[in-house]
Amino acid sequence: RSQPSGAAETWRDIRTRTSALNEIRPGKGMDRSAKNISNINMPGLTDLTLEISQWGLALYPPGATFGPRVLKDYEFVWIIDGETIWTCDGTERPAPPGTVLLACPGMKDAFRWDPLNQTRHAYYHFRIKRRPKNFPLEERWPRVLQLPPGDIVRPLWRHMAALRGAGRPGLE
Repeated sequence: RSQPSGAAETWRDIRTRTSALNEIRPGKGMDRSAKNISNINMPGLTDLTLEISQWGLALYPPGATFGPRVLKDYEFVWIIDGETIWTCDGTERPAPPGTVLLACPGMKDAFRWDPLNQTRHAYYHFRIKRRPKNFPLEERWPRVLQLPPGDIVRPLWRHMAALRGAGRPGLE
């Protein structure tokens, strides 16, 4: 978990080399205590049913790493503070604050958290119990999304945390 020498230089090199991967732009503790929210139906997507199995807010010290691991379910990761390099199936992707990552079952991923600052992120693990017939193919889903100012995603995450009885601490 300690920062390797030269990590800041490597960090900049990776961000420069992989900046095109963030092209989809529309304009030491983990809290693993989760109440089960199941059968979340999305307005307008009446045939989409999700089951959230785990969620939380995680803080990592400068230079920490997580993984590699192979996902058994889907996971959204919202980078709140700090930066990370997310390696997904061998591809490195920079994720500055305001980025949402999507990992899918069977993917192998790992995180290298900001070498200079604490990183804070929220996450949701979920399964898709039912999907609409016309739902896009999984391989077309964006894996990295930089949220624009005024997006609906962050308020939705705060609302889901409130529904689960977690309030809003850390999800500013």
